[in-house]
Amino acid sequence: MPEYLLSLVAIVLVAVLFGSMVFFAGVMAPLTHRKLPPEVAGAFLREVFPVYYLVLIVVSLLAAAAAYKPNPIAAGALVLIALGFVYARLFLLPRINRIRDEPETAAEGAFRRLHHQSVVINVTQMVAALVILLALAIMGPLAQLFIH
Repeated sequence: MPEYLLSLVAIVLVAVLFGSMVFFAGVMAPLTHRKLPPEVAGAFLREVFPVYYLVLIVVSLLAAAAAYKPNPIAAGALVLIALGFVYARLFLLPRINRIRDEPETAAEGAFRRLHHQSVVINVTQMVAALVILLALAIMGPLAQLFIH
């Protein structure tokens, strides 16, 4: 496949990754907490998060595969983003769920700490995805087609 097509596929996949993360963090999660009773919102998000992480693991890895030839550094960064989702899905999420099942007073500090960790990881991934998207779009082989 020509490098500019791989670059285009990578750009689209990274845009999907970034857009999905922004939509979930900026719209879906806040709206869920605002419109649903706390126990329903918690149960709903408990079901959504594993799917969210799994989808974004797949999208990140597909984007990394597409970006490898045109931009191996971007591909490596996308693999690191995917590993962040793997960590959140396999380690953070089960611990957060276990803590939420404990009595509130005993678990509140641990929940805050783990939730903060997940937010830091997510924001870091979003910033990295945006930087990768800009790098692929501005400096990649697809951009070169329009410059020459």
